[in-house]
Amino acid sequence: MEKIMKLRQAIACGLLSLASLGGAASAATPKKVWLTLDQNSYTALQQVDPAARSLESRYVANGTTNKGLITVDRIHIVPVDDSVLGALSAQVHRQLHHCAGYITYDSLDAARVALQPRQALAGLTVPDYTIDQQALVTPWIAQQTAGHIADTIQSLAGFNNRYYNGSTGAEASDWLKSTWQTMAAGRSDIAVKQVVRGSDKQASVVLTITGTQHPEQIVVMGAHLDTVNWNDAGGQSHDTSRAPGADDDASGVAGLTETLRVLLANGYKPARTIQLMAYAGEEFGLYGSNYIATDYANRNVDVVGMLQLDMTNYKGSAGDIYLEDDYTDAAQNQFVESLVNTYLPQLSVVHDQCGYGCSDHASWHNQGYATSMPFESRLGDDNPYIHSSKDTYANSGNQAQHALKFTRLALAFAVELGGNGDGDTPIPPTGGDVLANGVPKSGLSGASGSTVLYKVTVPAGASNLVISTSGGSGDVDLYTRYGAAPTTSSYDCRPYRSGNNESCTVATPQAGTYYVQLRAYQAYGGVTVKASWTTGGDPQPPADDELANGVAKTGLSGATGGTALYRVIVPAGSTNLTIGSSGGTGDVDMYVRFGSAPTTSSYDCRPYRNGNSESCTFTQVQAGTYYVMLKGYQAYSGVSLKASWNGG
Repeated sequence: MEKIMKLRQAIACGLLSLASLGGAASAATPKKVWLTLDQNSYTALQQVDPAARSLESRYVANGTTNKGLITVDRIHIVPVDDSVLGALSAQVHRQLHHCAGYITYDSLDAARVALQPRQALAGLTVPDYTIDQQALVTPWIAQQTAGHIADTIQSLAGFNNRYYNGSTGAEASDWLKSTWQTMAAGRSDIAVKQVVRGSDKQASVVLTITGTQHPEQIVVMGAHLDTVNWNDAGGQSHDTSRAPGADDDASGVAGLTETLRVLLANGYKPARTIQLMAYAGEEFGLYGSNYIATDYANRNVDVVGMLQLDMTNYKGSAGDIYLEDDYTDAAQNQFVESLVNTYLPQLSVVHDQCGYGCSDHASWHNQGYATSMPFESRLGDDNPYIHSSKDTYANSGNQAQHALKFTRLALAFAVELGGNGDGDTPIPPTGGDVLANGVPKSGLSGASGSTVLYKVTVPAGASNLVISTSGGSGDVDLYTRYGAAPTTSSYDCRPYRSGNNESCTVATPQAGTYYVQLRAYQAYGGVTVKASWTTGGDPQPPADDELANGVAKTGLSGATGGTALYRVIVPAGSTNLTIGSSGGTGDVDMYVRFGSAPTTSSYDCRPYRNGNSESCTFTQVQAGTYYVMLKGYQAYSGVSLKASWNGG
């Protein structure tokens, strides 16, 4: 597949209203707001407000399709009075047959910031997406029922509406908080709170299950609590308009609630923290989720992944689960699809796009977090009754079987990313858990009693597998096991020596995954762990694998799919490190990572360009070893590789 950029200037917006009626607009004096809109919604805006003009526009990358195509939207920033938002939303709904496709902001600066290229947050945990919690997930998803989901849907739909700035919207928030608190009673590790944005009447509801091993790493699963009625597009009588929102989005909140019920029934204690969030104000510009996600990003909260459930109970298309590729994370989407294939193999997954600002996951995506949104149908085939008095449980067929599919997926997502924290099974470290052949991980440390887990994937035909720890201070114990994480009572090898010099050897290893656990008998620091084996077919570092400062290695070649690994050892005090490949024929891709060998899914820099001219520049340079992997996208030859830096 060619590495190309597909320009998408006019895309259908979201399936779900993002800034629909008049916000807090009513008979009060109109308030100036700033919209970010895609091209189709901008055209609709000019039809209802001819004076509206774009201040500026830019192309915004929105994601990568399952075929590897990077897509973009042209997004405008337009100032308007909030009194026009209802008419705009109704116009888009009538004319384009979908929802608004825009997001509202209180200032021009906020709108501009939202359209800046996303920057990765410092220190975010990147999971390896290993699926290994079958012992928990398989029996637990069988305990989830459509009947429980239906009960919650009908309870939420029983409120006259759940308008974010009305009395019944506030009552719905209080009811959900009370429901979740009652369910979690007796669990000291679980807290439920309400989060209010400004003077909004409806609060978002957040339930937190604190992780036992890595409480600072958070898995977020969300749905939106509010509803809206398009027939009330003027924003004058929200407290009296009927908007049951059974599918949009009581179905999503019900899925979270049923997932919580089963997790609690089984006494689940995650290794990572899990948060369930029912957002206020989604229908009015992602108010609730944007408020929370922005706060998390400002505090550099380590959100490992975010899953959004928005409309899950109307099966309007042939497929079962429609996974949105835009404004989501490609790697996490693949993980979500793998969860379906593993735990729900009878279901079909279809990839689709729902457009700019589709739902609350967009708030997290805009802050640099990994997000996914599975949806009930293909764009345009979704529930025709939403945003009206007819979005009832009856008009979803008096069933919750379709929503049950998404609820089971949500439980699998929670447990696989959350990990098993009840017992002594550790979860992988933040810095990446894979031990590459012959590549040490150094400078490791841990508190007394702490555990950390690594994986060693050994190819067929390998021999003389050696896994070892060495150096540093304190006392760490090494445990290894094939096929599953070791524990203190179940392992293949445990040297159990004083100090940090321990080693496990397997003369004829099995092909597959060996797990390595480091457990601190005493606090330790400066430890190195390494795995190595011999094989004729596995790519090895070249005999002369170190790149000296300013000295190019030339005439490099490789086959399609072949890899070669190099090291750049940078001294303290260095600046402006540049690593680049150039020249020759074919197409080689370069991956760079500090501290351990990069992979195709874990790296610090990957230019990913056509041909062989690729470059990675680091202005903030760490002292230590940078690893450079060349991977043949196509066969290549005559390539040069060079690293250079200043000082040191």
